[in-house]
Amino acid sequence: MSSNIEHDEKLEAPADFDGPTQNRHCTDILMLLLLFCMWAAMTGIGIYACINGDWRIVVYPLDYDGNVCGTDFGKIDMTDYPYLYYVNSFTGGVCVKECPSLEGQTSDNLTDIYTMVTYAGMWQVQNGNQSELPLDFVQVGNYSTSDDAIACTDELCFPNDSPVDSWSSQGIRRSFGFSYYVGDTYQLLWRCYLTSAAEERIAELVSANGTSLTITDQAYNFYNKLYGDLWVARKYILGFGCGVALGISFFYIFLMRLPLLLNSVVWGSIFITIAMFGLAGYYAWTVASDWEDAEPQIATDNQILATRIASIVLYVIGGLIFLLTCCLRRQIQIAIGCVKQAGRAVNSMMLILLVPVLQAAGLVAFLVILMVYAVYLASLGEISIREIPLDVQGQQEIAYRVYEF
Repeated sequence: MSSNIEHDEKLEAPADFDGPTQNRHCTDILMLLLLFCMWAAMTGIGIYACINGDWRIVVYPLDYDGNVCGTDFGKIDMTDYPYLYYVNSFTGGVCVKECPSLEGQTSDNLTDIYTMVTYAGMWQVQNGNQSELPLDFVQVGNYSTSDDAIACTDELCFPNDSPVDSWSSQGIRRSFGFSYYVGDTYQLLWRCYLTSAAEERIAELVSANGTSLTITDQAYNFYNKLYGDLWVARKYILGFGCGVALGISFFYIFLMRLPLLLNSVVWGSIFITIAMFGLAGYYAWTVASDWEDAEPQIATDNQILATRIASIVLYVIGGLIFLLTCCLRRQIQIAIGCVKQAGRAVNSMMLILLVPVLQAAGLVAFLVILMVYAVYLASLGEISIREIPLDVQGQQEIAYRVYEF
């Protein structure tokens, strides 16, 4: 009966209670104005970027000629060729219709070193009939009008009909030329990456001593490092981080209303913590004693001493926590009372639980807009041309494009 009276009783302040309003002054208006200024500046920059930028430059890959694969941005329309096949380790590549898969296409299901992807398109070794793939197996965009396109010949890309000489040839240049062998690939972010097995097979066939096509693609490295583990563990993160945690939170709020339960949980947690330090200290001391009494001795004197010191430290920490608990018992009871009232308030106003949900939804909406603006803003950069000499005399060069954000 008394609990019901306490539940329904309305709190009233004493007549002489002035509260915290005496020295109160408002700072919310200034912060709100600053927030509006930030929104206005961000919106202005974002609208300017959306009008003058092109998101496709950032999202889709860029080939060696300055064309964006999968779009009509550039000198050549690559709308039908959305993927980038890398030709050299400078990240120079060509747009292709699909990333090649060699499963069931070659004898080793990994590569055909007599068929190459070049700056000018597909090419096969003319001497003999060693190629296992048709010339149009990899469908490459039309680079016939490109000023930087370089075509392979037997002398440039496969001299002496030798795979070993091919690796060091002017066309391959140990993965720094204008052509590379066709291999089994996987697709990631519209880019075709050779599988590890295909790279190892190519290195074996051309005696490359473990060297291979080393792609330093920024998009792959960035997304792989940032999101790789998150993507692998996505089910556990969403399941436990959102579903299970939310369910336990609601259940805990409901349990806080039950008599003596909150006291039991809080005090039980404190005493269990103290007991864990005591048991850990006892275990460490016992282990050190067993090591010291062992014949022959199985641990060094330094290990025994370190274990005893660890035991003493654990005992001291447990004792300090116990003393703090004794000194702060009244404050702990006050905190428990505050939590009880908070739980009672939440259970009386269940809609208040939607506040963090609405805040999260607002934050997500803001971040989506911010990401859109950021992508368009990054697309206002410039495409720069890098030229690398193929020979010592510098008479022939290969070019590739790099996007400067």
